[in-house]
Amino acid sequence: MKQEVITELLAPAVTNMLFGLDRIKKILSFLKNPQNNYQVVHITGTNGKGSTATFIETGLNHAGFRVGKFTSPHIRKINENITLNKEEISDEDLEKLFFVVKSAMASCNIVLSPFEMLTVIMFCYFSEKHIDYLVLEVGMGGTNDATNVIQNPCCVVITNIALEHTQWLGSTIEEISSEKAGIIKGCPVIIADSSPALIKAVYKKTNQVINILDKYDISIDLDYTVYKTKLNTYNKVNGSSNSYLLNLFGRFQAYNFLCAVEVLKLLKISEPSISQAAETAIWNGRLQLISKNPDVFLDATHNEYGAKYLYETFYNKFKKNEIVIVTSILKDKNIIGMLHYFSNITNNIIFTSIKSTDRGLLADNMYQIAYKEDLLNKFNAFSIDSPTKAFEFAQSLNKKLTLVTGSLYLLNELSHNLT
Repeated sequence: MKQEVITELLAPAVTNMLFGLDRIKKILSFLKNPQNNYQVVHITGTNGKGSTATFIETGLNHAGFRVGKFTSPHIRKINENITLNKEEISDEDLEKLFFVVKSAMASCNIVLSPFEMLTVIMFCYFSEKHIDYLVLEVGMGGTNDATNVIQNPCCVVITNIALEHTQWLGSTIEEISSEKAGIIKGCPVIIADSSPALIKAVYKKTNQVINILDKYDISIDLDYTVYKTKLNTYNKVNGSSNSYLLNLFGRFQAYNFLCAVEVLKLLKISEPSISQAAETAIWNGRLQLISKNPDVFLDATHNEYGAKYLYETFYNKFKKNEIVIVTSILKDKNIIGMLHYFSNITNNIIFTSIKSTDRGLLADNMYQIAYKEDLLNKFNAFSIDSPTKAFEFAQSLNKKLTLVTGSLYLLNELSHNLT
């Protein structure tokens, strides 16, 4: 693939670009609105979007449908964002459609951001491939996200809500809830959160709401020998019970899966396909076990909300001196909040550097933050600039468990050498 394509699609967003969806709508109209040629499941939320999308994709695939999925960001290469029946878009198709979109931009005298360009490429690709369903993850937020050009989704999922991207989405839970509820358009909505702000924002849009926290009594058991999630459910509406073994590990995955279950049921997908989704879904970089004895996980925990889930997964199953964390966190995240959760998992944290984005921090920056917040009395901290050397040092400590976590950019820098 030409370097021009990679460079432009991975470039930082244009800072002086006009806000809103008018530009992308005009380009899509010029291209004959490819986004209208298939059914869409639209997914937003603070955490769990990708896992939920993967459960839905897997169930629909097993039921015999042609399924496109759009997620972001990627770990290794940008092709990961666009998959058809779990196969990444080819370099040839990505390059071809990149120049189609560039030509449309020139004809319309419109400039799109890199993410908007990728979104248009995706819509065109799936139209060409005649898919049945698109499982569509928002890039950020909802109302003003480039994916929100979809007019008639068959259903919407809002996984959960927490403060994030406050410089763009709003500084309160109420504002962020309203932004995420902006993708709701006259269709059933599935949520997995009890936040009054989110519930209020959703019901302003529709009464067709399924909250899995209200619908199900659930019990979750984590199997730490094979790192799978055992889920038992009792449906309080019809009295039915089900048991599932989830291929994705973590208590939080149970909630993501139940969101997917409700989508699949709305789409009349049978129980065997739902069970298949539970047992075979794969989502790289989300508590992904990449080696055993010692156990090594790559995990895209990138905010305080995710760090809390990581803590809940490991804190009482391993001693703190049995775990080492390799981390680097983006500067616009709640670094202190994340480090507090990490410090309750382990007493060994290795800070490393993210240099591939201007949002990244150097290892010494992270160390100084921990020092100023008086956190160094809670864990042994090490500062190693190179992610590869940081991981090698972690392995030299001979702990039972290594967690590489904090940012997808960190996973990107390490994944080529570790998987």
